[in-house]
Amino acid sequence: VFWVEVTCHSLSGSDPNMRLVVAKDVNEQMRLHSEMVRRANYDSLTGLPNRSLLVDRFRQAVERALEAGQRLAVLAIDFDRFKQVNDTFGHQIGDEFLKSSARKLLSVLPECDTLARVGGDEFVVLADCLDSNEECIEVADRLIEALNAPIPIQDLSLQSSISVGIAFYPDHGTDFEEIHRRADFGLYHAKRLGGGCWSSYSQSETSGIQEALEIERSLRQAIETGRFELHYQPICSARKEVRELEALIRFPHPKLGLLLPDRFISVAEESGLIIPMGLWVLREACGQIKKWREQGLRAIPIAVNVSAAQFRGGDLAGDITAIMAEFEVQPELLEIELTESLLMENTEHSWQQLRLLKAAGVRIGVDDFGTGYSSLSYLHRLPLDRLKIDRSFVQEMTAGGTKPIVRAIVELGKALGLSMIAEGVETEEQFREIVGMGCDLLQGFLFSTPKPAEAIAHLLTRDSPVVGPIPNSQSVPIVESLL
Repeated sequence: VFWVEVTCHSLSGSDPNMRLVVAKDVNEQMRLHSEMVRRANYDSLTGLPNRSLLVDRFRQAVERALEAGQRLAVLAIDFDRFKQVNDTFGHQIGDEFLKSSARKLLSVLPECDTLARVGGDEFVVLADCLDSNEECIEVADRLIEALNAPIPIQDLSLQSSISVGIAFYPDHGTDFEEIHRRADFGLYHAKRLGGGCWSSYSQSETSGIQEALEIERSLRQAIETGRFELHYQPICSARKEVRELEALIRFPHPKLGLLLPDRFISVAEESGLIIPMGLWVLREACGQIKKWREQGLRAIPIAVNVSAAQFRGGDLAGDITAIMAEFEVQPELLEIELTESLLMENTEHSWQQLRLLKAAGVRIGVDDFGTGYSSLSYLHRLPLDRLKIDRSFVQEMTAGGTKPIVRAIVELGKALGLSMIAEGVETEEQFREIVGMGCDLLQGFLFSTPKPAEAIAHLLTRDSPVVGPIPNSQSVPIVESLL
């Protein structure tokens, strides 16, 4: 069976019942036409409707809802940590995972609902003919539950949860773009809750989400242009000698001003931007070590914070080794600081990366020790060099509440052969207490706030290794001589 285009012609001067019929084979043209229609309306990977067809179906659904007095809902869906699947196993496995996941999601939806893929790992459900908002919430629960079981791909067993944002017609808008945007707000909130859950649009939460989205957009641009700053904070000995520096990233936002990490690091982690941002910090810190060396300043170790996301799936040890070689930085001049949460993940890949870094001569410290869900077992199993006592313990120590905790951490570190840093030292009393406990190094506003490289360089001259003098008061001074 094939398509033909038929034309019929009367033959003049012949039997009136005679006709000339011409049939032209147009099978290939019809196939190409069907393919063009399919490409215009369907996703090439999953075969699901694309955004164009989804918008058309939304318009039709609105007309039906108005006639029947019913409601509609748009559910924005995004896979949690899908980028790790692509980064770890490659895009071919990632594509197969998306196709299998799409089939699972489709299997739990009513026939009248539409599941569309609008890009990457972003999907949208148009929930049609709803009598109440509760019906949509049941749909969201089924979608989340559908991906609870692992998905077999070749010889792998992969699992990834989804986050779902919900917006309703006509409560949250009357056109698709408006409702979809508000469903995205709900989706973003669900991701900030940890993923694997749903959240409906809430106007009260919109301002914070909008700011986070604005920060994310700006971060993407800043990563392309390298528009970040590194500030450096001295780490001092009990004799007030500057022994090391900690590199701390700052983000000069075009509208919000100079942002500290607590305003944008969580956004970077949720969006996956923390990985290229972390590599920028490592390159900038190693590049600064080389600049200071070329300027005749003394070599001094720099500590860099590393996110757990940088360890998962990638080759962070290889990246760091390559960066050190590029800038001719000796490994003893670089330290990476990890959070307890990374160590508690207990993944062989992360631990192997740590062992490779240790073998390369890079020092490894645990940041904010004591604030996470600590397990003492990892302290002797992992190649650690240092513990950093969290500032909250140090700042409450002189009031008597946390002094036993600080002393116990110092003694634990010493017993395991680890050096200790106390961060957040702001007063003389805190300084004396910490030094009296035998803590190796100290860091805090008592010595200096974090400052740009040019403002800290004079501390690296060979005849000026000391910060001070420390004032004889219990105020919270900032040594302005470091400006």
